[in-house]
Amino acid sequence: MLSAVAAGAANNSRTPGQPEAVTEFLTSKEGKTRVAAAQLCGTWKVSSARDKLLEMTSNQNLQLEEAVSLCLALGSLGATADLQELSKPGRSPKVRAAAVAACAKLNASKAADPAANLLASLADSGTDEAEVVFAAFIGLREGVEGLAKALAKNKLRRPIAIAGVTLAHASGRDLHALIATLNAAGGINPIAQNLSAKDRTQLLTDAKKTGNAERGREIYHRKTLLCATCHLIDNRGGKLGPDLTTVGSYMTPESLLESLLNPSSSIKQGYETILVTTKDKALLAGLLQRKTGDSLLLRDTTGKVTAIPNRNVAKIDVSPVSLMPPGLTASLRRDEMIDLLKFLTSLGVKVNVL
Repeated sequence: MLSAVAAGAANNSRTPGQPEAVTEFLTSKEGKTRVAAAQLCGTWKVSSARDKLLEMTSNQNLQLEEAVSLCLALGSLGATADLQELSKPGRSPKVRAAAVAACAKLNASKAADPAANLLASLADSGTDEAEVVFAAFIGLREGVEGLAKALAKNKLRRPIAIAGVTLAHASGRDLHALIATLNAAGGINPIAQNLSAKDRTQLLTDAKKTGNAERGREIYHRKTLLCATCHLIDNRGGKLGPDLTTVGSYMTPESLLESLLNPSSSIKQGYETILVTTKDKALLAGLLQRKTGDSLLLRDTTGKVTAIPNRNVAKIDVSPVSLMPPGLTASLRRDEMIDLLKFLTSLGVKVNVL
């Protein structure tokens, strides 16, 4: 119930008569209720909740979603110094990531170095924390350049760099400088997007002769690739991209390879990326679901639909960049690309291996 109130409050400028009453829910036994309560403390600017919000960040069992809600609320209350302290080494990665993300929304340029230092300290298992940090910077009209510059001085674990590359590609923006920096920092050597005709022919030949569709299926379903998040196969998956159930029967292997390497070269009508800049300078990308009299509904790469109040929309652009990331190949070895191609070219041609 409180989660619905929090979602509604984000799109409503009115504040209730006694907003401080929501602080009682910060001690709820239900995590989702605590998250919603923290969000409302920020939305309604409940300054009396500041000390409690700060105290809660010390909970050793704090989950990432809750840490993010706490820090964003502190940011809304102007607790910049507290957030800067929370972002320092010595705190848990979850709290540091949440604090850095909140700082980025307040001042992206000042948050760039702490963000880079945190990202460089994360282990392979820290991709969730990394995504929170990357998403905060990528979700701003300005700030990505500063992060790229700060990251140029650091080395990242490969999974952390891949997490950033995936989000950057899925943003619908041209973030080639950040992507290049992440590739270098993470030691990623992606398959070139502009393969020669000879290399493409050899890749497709190998896919046909030695590719393994079962392994390709497993690669397709990797969380980091976002394939199943965006596409349907046999009524399973997302709706951000075209249905792939029979893609092997109507697209040539050459066209499929091109769509993996350069998805922006041909964007199917109805699947264009929409960029929405809000009046508070946030930047959201996704597919336009519909417009109502009150808001614009945008579906992002995770499938989440966000309602953006019309009164808060400053600008709407159609991006020439596909939501499908060309960085798909950045995380794949050549043999994995071969298996993925084998799987895709088999769809609709023979019995699926799902």
